[in-house]
Amino acid sequence: MTTEFDVVAGAVAAACGGAAFTPPAADARGPLDWSRIARLVGRHRVLPLAASGFGAAAPDALRASWRAELGPHAQRSLHLLATAGAIASRFDAAGIRALAVKGPVLAVVGYGDPLRRSYGDLDFWVARADLVRAAECLAAEGYTLDAPLVEAARRPSRFVQATLNAARPGVDVELHGEAFIRFVDHTFDFDGSWATRRAVRLGAHTAQTLDAGDTLHYLALHGDWHNWERLQWVADLAVAARACDEQTATRLARRAARAGHGRVLASALTLARTFVALPMPSALVDIAARPDPRATALVAQVTTAYRADSAILGARRRFVFHLRSRDGRARRHYLAWCGLSASAADVAAAGLPPRLSWLSAAWRVPGLLARYARPTSEPPSRG
Repeated sequence: MTTEFDVVAGAVAAACGGAAFTPPAADARGPLDWSRIARLVGRHRVLPLAASGFGAAAPDALRASWRAELGPHAQRSLHLLATAGAIASRFDAAGIRALAVKGPVLAVVGYGDPLRRSYGDLDFWVARADLVRAAECLAAEGYTLDAPLVEAARRPSRFVQATLNAARPGVDVELHGEAFIRFVDHTFDFDGSWATRRAVRLGAHTAQTLDAGDTLHYLALHGDWHNWERLQWVADLAVAARACDEQTATRLARRAARAGHGRVLASALTLARTFVALPMPSALVDIAARPDPRATALVAQVTTAYRADSAILGARRRFVFHLRSRDGRARRHYLAWCGLSASAADVAAAGLPPRLSWLSAAWRVPGLLARYARPTSEPPSRG
C-alpha cells in the first residue's frame, strides 16, 4: 500500500533526476490526502524538490501555495549563497583555512542549483588554530558572538568540542573547530580533508569544500546522527553518491569499514536506494546489498517512522540507535564522547582556568545522566 510519504519520496526522486513522477492509482484507502502531503513536504524540508517533482500532478491550490513559499525561499537562498561566498573570501584573505559544508555548497555541488535545497544557516569547518581568529573576523563584519564561548575556545584541550556561533539579522553561522562534528572527529582529519579539498563557486566568490568522498561520508554520519529524521538528508546522500566515481567509492568503503562506520554507510545507502533511487557506483551498491541484520533493522526503524509521520524521539532511543549503527572503533569513540567530551559551552559554564579546562568534561555527566534517563524530544537541525 502506497503512503503519502512514498508519494512525496517519488516526487523528490523525480526532481533529483530519478524516474519520472507518476501519481499512484487509487487503492483501498481512497484518494490521497494532499493536506498530509503538504505537511510532509514542509516537515522533511523538501519543498523545492517536491514542487518540481509533482508538477501539474498536485492540486491547483497546493501548487499556488507552494509558489508563494518558493519566492521568499529563493530570496533567502540567494542571500545565504552570496553571504557564504563573501565569508569564504574574507577567510581566504585573512589566511584562515576553512571548508564550507552543507547549506548552499551542497545545493550547488549536489543539485547544481542553489534554489533546489532548503537551508537555514551556514557551516564552516575551521582549522583549530584559526577558530578564534575566524570568529573575530566575523565580529569585524558585524556578527554577534557569544563572548564566553569564544573565550572557552581559546583554551586548547582534546576533550573540548569547539563550535562557535555567529549571527546577524537573517544569517546564522556555525564555526566548527578542529574536532569538527562530534561524531566524526576520530575519522576526519582537517589537514587531510584540506589537502583533498575542491573549490566551488558561490555567487561572485569561491569557497573551499570537502571532496566527493569526504562529502558522502560526512552526509552519512550527519543523517545517522539525526536518525534520518528528514527525507532531505536522504536526497542529499543520494545525489552525493551519484557524484562519486568508482575509485572514490571503493576508497570510501574501505575507510568507513576501518573506522567502524560500515553499517552507518550501508543503512544510509539503503535508504537512498529505497526512496530516491539514483544511480551510484557499484562499490556503493555492493555495500547496500551486503547482508547485515542490524543495518536492515535500522532502515526498517527509519522507514516505519517515515510512513507513520513520526520520528525517533527521545535521547535514550537515539543513543541506542547510534550504538547499533556503529562498530568497533566508532562505537568506542561514541561512548567516550558521551562520557568525556565537553563543548565550549560546558567549558564556559564550568568557569575553570585554562590549565584545567579538560576537567569541564565532568560538567556534562549529571546532565547526560538526566537526559538519557528519560525520553525527551530534541530540537531539529537546521542544516
